[in-house]
Amino acid sequence: MSHERIQETAFVTGADRGLGLAFCSGLLERNWRVFAGQFLPAWHKLSELAGQYPGLLDIVSLDVTSIESAQSAAQAVASQVDHIDMLINNAGVNTQTKERKISEPDLLPEVSAQAGIELFINPLPDEDHLSMLDWQGEE
Repeated sequence: MSHERIQETAFVTGADRGLGLAFCSGLLERNWRVFAGQFLPAWHKLSELAGQYPGLLDIVSLDVTSIESAQSAAQAVASQVDHIDMLINNAGVNTQTKERKISEPDLLPEVSAQAGIELFINPLPDEDHLSMLDWQGEE
């Protein structure tokens, strides 16, 4: 009996640099297929990584503060694969234009939760599935 290994698939938001880029690199080293949410196309490190792993790293334009962008990214992924095994929601929001106070309402929880939800709930083909994620046999 053959025990052929099925390739795992991940989506990493905030993949341009820092932790997101490191997550992508680590997954690629382990032969995962990675969809990398890119906000800064002029930042060249992610493109360089894609050149090192042809066919394994797909760069997807993604602004996590935009529901439309998250939906578009989800559709781009769904057009290529029927599931993902892991979502790493690493993207953050940088607000250099104003000082933030801990007591004021914060966009970060909304972005972190909502973008992840929009990425994988909305492109569903039917109502029988909770998400496009493959939960390893759970239904």
